[in-house]
Amino acid sequence: MHHLYSTRQGFTLIELMTGILLTALIGFAIYQALFQGMRLWHRTTQVKVLDELNFYIEELTEDVRNAVKYSTREFEGETDYLTFYSLQGNRINSNRHDVMVTGPSQVSYQYDVAAQIVTRKQDDYMKLLYNRKDAGQSRVVATHVVNQKLEYYYTGRYFSYEWRNHWKDSCFPRAIRIRLDYKEMNQTKTISRVIPITSGVCAV
Repeated sequence: MHHLYSTRQGFTLIELMTGILLTALIGFAIYQALFQGMRLWHRTTQVKVLDELNFYIEELTEDVRNAVKYSTREFEGETDYLTFYSLQGNRINSNRHDVMVTGPSQVSYQYDVAAQIVTRKQDDYMKLLYNRKDAGQSRVVATHVVNQKLEYYYTGRYFSYEWRNHWKDSCFPRAIRIRLDYKEMNQTKTISRVIPITSGVCAV
């Protein structure tokens, strides 16, 4: 006696379409999760960069407000570089104890276009006099800087004024304008500030 067996091979068209639809839905859900994660990461990174740039400008503003004329040292600046003397708190070892003393220090800001960073260096003048190895302290104050431009406000006679790209004088400019370009979501954005200087400016 022969028995008939029904064997089933392959999938029906409906089953095949259902499988394709489910695969597409799962793939779309994974893509959306990755896309939202990347957007969140970019936003977090950009907020961090923006905060860092604002902190850098605030620190520069504080240093400029404390700027002092010291000896024959000049206030010198270019579009990517700035150096001057400023009153800073310096740690001095006295009788085996660290004491904070406010005194003049040479403060320098330097923009590195290749690394896209800005560094701040502080040299304690008293330590420089004694050739101390720890006279200078350098650290990075800003990253992801596509471009930096510093300008110096000059006021001349007969109410003439202009923004200059460089400055080298024993007196100070009346203001410093800083412009920082940075990347946000593949777009270049700009922060610009004007830092006024109230003391030690050049006489008209």
